[in-house]
Amino acid sequence: MCGIVGIIGTEAVADRLLDGLKRLEYRGYDSAGIATIDGSAIERRRASGKLKNLATELAAHPLPGEVGIAPQCYPLEVRGVGVGLAVSVGRFGSIAGPLFAGWLLASGMGPQQLLYALLPIAALCGATTVALILGRNRVAAPLAA
Repeated sequence: MCGIVGIIGTEAVADRLLDGLKRLEYRGYDSAGIATIDGSAIERRRASGKLKNLATELAAHPLPGEVGIAPQCYPLEVRGVGVGLAVSVGRFGSIAGPLFAGWLLASGMGPQQLLYALLPIAALCGATTVALILGRNRVAAPLAA
């Protein structure tokens, strides 16, 4: 999976789910779909390839329902790379974190001082992540000729 959008609304949600998928779209998705609940029935539409194929499917067969979910999937080859990268980062953190904390404790820091030393690092990582996410969605202004 790459991105999932879900909406609990008071009116039909299919168009807003498709808009949410467009905001998540990056590149190379294998397929996308939308499922909604209409009363007690679950309705779904899906299409392979780009989101325009799903939009065409929804135009031909509209989806009723006030509750819905819409996932996008990467191709199988790319999913393996993503899982491998996540596992390697997790392994590095599980080894480096205790080593670094142990080194700080061995240098004479108490547990409270250790917490104060590590919190700014975690806050900086979080702020950097938020800045990168927000910066990715900005469009650069065209330069004057």
